[in-house]
Amino acid sequence: MHPEPSTRDYYQDLELQKSATKTEIKRAFHRLAKIHHPDKNGPDASGDAFRKIREAFNVLKEDSTRSEYDSKHAKVKENMTEPTSWQKTTSQQATAQTQRGQSKKQKKARRRAQGMKAAAQAKQMRHDKKMERRRAAAKQKENHRSSAPSPEEERQRAAAIEAERLQRHQNIAMEEERQRQQLFEGLQLDNMPLATLQAQRQEHAVALQCERMMAHYRRTGYSVRANELQRRLMNLEAALHRRYAAMDETHNQGNYSTSSSIPYPGPQHWSAASW
Repeated sequence: MHPEPSTRDYYQDLELQKSATKTEIKRAFHRLAKIHHPDKNGPDASGDAFRKIREAFNVLKEDSTRSEYDSKHAKVKENMTEPTSWQKTTSQQATAQTQRGQSKKQKKARRRAQGMKAAAQAKQMRHDKKMERRRAAAKQKENHRSSAPSPEEERQRAAAIEAERLQRHQNIAMEEERQRQQLFEGLQLDNMPLATLQAQRQEHAVALQCERMMAHYRRTGYSVRANELQRRLMNLEAALHRRYAAMDETHNQGNYSTSSSIPYPGPQHWSAASW
């Protein structure tokens, strides 16, 4: 083990530099001795300061003792400043342990930060996809709204379709009525009274009016009234079928003379579809 550094710094005691000469050493000793000598401070004064000064002067006044002191003092100072092996080992172990602890904490903090970053990225990705779906839905809705007709246009289109259908139905009904009138006018019914012919024409007019009213009620939503008119029309058609069947039978017996070339409208010409 190294000796305890008990050697004092004599140069500091004499208030000198290490490169001082013998003359400077003597002058410093005489100057400090006048100040710290016990005779100057009385019999009760402590002589420790004077003893330190005298010990330093006795060592430094000779070259041999001074060189020995310089080498010894330098070695002791080096031992005091340079750490020993066990101190180095202890310091290295403490440093390594601190670094290991810091590295563990840093690793944990790094993993925690990476997990938080991944969670934030996943959340942002879900949010972006959600907003993208919302924008796509809004765009599709806007495109559909812009391309779809307005309620007024829809009403006009429905009214035009309904008017066209009604006009077509009226044209068909008028054509059928015209054909029926031509057939009736072309018949030479000698034995049929005029009142009977007028009654038949009136029945045909009533049937046509019932058909038109039934179509109107079905369009406007009055299904009960339309059903009632349909039953009435069916009864009227049944009566007409029976009458035409009787007329066809009489015609086959030769009681009627037909001078016209228009065929007689028998039951085969009057079906439910024609009404």
